[in-house]
This record gives sequence, C-alpha cells and structure tokens, in this order.
Amino acid sequence: MSISTNQIKYIASLQSKKFRKKYGKFIVEGEKPVKEALDHFHNYIDHIYLLEESAELYEGHPNLDPKLLSLINNKELSRISGLKTPNKVLAICDIPEQTIIQKPEEKFQLYLDQINDPGNFGTIIRIADWFGLKQVFVSPECAEVWNPKVIQSSMGAVFRVKVIEENLKELTEKWPEIPVLVSDMDGIDIFKTKEISGGWIVIGNESHGVSQEIRNLPHQKISIPKGEGSQMESLNAAVASGILLAGLIHKSF
Repeated sequence: MSISTNQIKYIASLQSKKFRKKYGKFIVEGEKPVKEALDHFHNYIDHIYLLEESAELYEGHPNLDPKLLSLINNKELSRISGLKTPNKVLAICDIPEQTIIQKPEEKFQLYLDQINDPGNFGTIIRIADWFGLKQVFVSPECAEVWNPKVIQSSMGAVFRVKVIEENLKELTEKWPEIPVLVSDMDGIDIFKTKEISGGWIVIGNESHGVSQEIRNLPHQKISIPKGEGSQMESLNAAVASGILLAGLIHKSF
C-alpha cells in the first residue's frame, strides 16, 4: 500500500509542536519505541507504517489491530521519517489528556524545572523508569514531552512513566507535608545525611539551574559531592538525576 502526498505532508507536519497541538497526535519512530507503545500505550495508537520486509516484527502482537497497519517501502519511510537513518517503523499516536494528579505514593518524586533539552528530558524519563517511578512532574517551561527527540531518548519509558505538567508551588500547596529538595552545589551531601526520607527532588535548567520562583519556596538544598581535585562546575541534568535518585532512594530503604 502506498501513501499519498497528503498523508506524507500530514505526517511530516507532526515533527512540529504547532501541528502536534493542532491535530492532537505525535510520532514514534523505531523498532523498540513502537514495540513499547504497543505494549503499554496501544489504546492511543492511531496508525503504524511498517516496512514490507519487516512485517514479521509485530506479527501476532496481541495489541496490534491489523486495520491500523500499512506496509510501505524504504523510499516512503524516508519521506515520512524525521530520522537521518529511518528505522523500519513509524507510528502515529494520539496525545492523551492530562493525567489527574494523585498524591505520589513513592517517597521521592522528580520535579523537572525548565529542562529545555529534549535529549536530557527523555533520558531523565528513562532514568525515572529505571528506578521504578510511575510519574515525573515538570514545570510548564520544560521541553514538550511529545517532541520526537524526547520520545527517542526515553527509549519507550515515556509510555510507562506519566509526565505531569504542574507548577511546583501549587503542588506544595496541595501536599505541604512533602518537602522540596533542591539540587544545589551548596547543599548537604546526599551520601552523608540521614535526615532526608522523601520529597520533591528538583532538577534545574541545564544552564541556569533552579528558578528563583522555586528557590523562594521553603526547601532543603541537596548536593552530589565532587571528587577530590575536580574542576567541574556542574553535572549534566540527566546524570545528576540518576545519581540523586540512586543515592536517596537506596538510602531510604
């Protein structure tokens, strides 16, 4: 089955946030991310475009509706793909409605403040999934979760971890008993303190750190200690997220 010029234009438009918002759809590309979408997000799959020679990839998958599948050739895939090297399959999914916020069950929750880089954003979602978090909270200024680069870098974790956009001040008003833990060079060493047993772990912007609005909230500064002789001024936001979660979650058991 070939795809029309209008279909190609429509799919290509979904690389833009403007048209993702207009149509309420987003793109998933690659064998693993589409498999994860089928496993955990199948109710939102609108259509799948798959190379003819790769049809066996999802054959017999219990969540695959054959009516939503179109077999295409390499040339057609390259025309609809946003990747330099298209990877076998592309899916169009519906953007779900914002999740109703429930009080977090886990002791620690990630709060991302103005994380603009889609690669960092997706990697942090992947890290959250590794540590068993069911949701990640983000400020309205963060990158869009349905950006194709976020989807790719999350490696499918975005279909298991709910990303909830909410102002941290409003969250603290709902649940004032949950402390705010701001990642800061001047904070207490997470590997030495025994005082912290839960809270919002706030990861700030890649260049400017945590916003002043959040620093105006009652909070505790936490830090990852440098190695002796280190001259580095900061850590990548995703790397810092992983270290903080590893240090705090395992210490709390």
